[in-house]
Amino acid sequence: DGLVDVTENYDVTLIPGSLTITPATGDEFNVTGYTGVYDGLEHGVSVIGQMTGDLIEYSLDGEIWSTTSPMFINVSTTTVYVRATNPNYTDRNDSALVTITPRPITITAASDDKIYDGDPLTNGNFSLSAGSLVAGHSLNATVTGSQTNVGSSPNIPSSAIIIDGEEN
Repeated sequence: DGLVDVTENYDVTLIPGSLTITPATGDEFNVTGYTGVYDGLEHGVSVIGQMTGDLIEYSLDGEIWSTTSPMFINVSTTTVYVRATNPNYTDRNDSALVTITPRPITITAASDDKIYDGDPLTNGNFSLSAGSLVAGHSLNATVTGSQTNVGSSPNIPSSAIIIDGEEN
């Protein structure tokens, strides 16, 4: 075979090398927020670009993190910070706003009329004339107006209260 081991003729020093893998950049990471009118439902952010092995965490202040995505129901504008950590990739960060705006409604006080009889004319009724309430909510408003003599005056709706749950 022709090969002869001559290692004994050498003073061999073995020095270890180094194999290093650095984190990859990873796929693009995006957080999409929400903007809408109050509807009584929960809303939050959505995360696009997750990779296998990512740990997704959420924060409202950029310091305290949780794996639970925060959800919002009531009118507000909130920044949600999101980070993805993965042992094989550099950390990726993004943020988005969750904005819930007031639901517009219009309350119209009832109109009424009668022939003069010396007694004041009042009518405490009202209606929701524009917009709508979220399912399960009820509306109550105070209507103040009074007209005793011939002529007219405003019948004014005020103190509107919207209750989550049906009114008794």
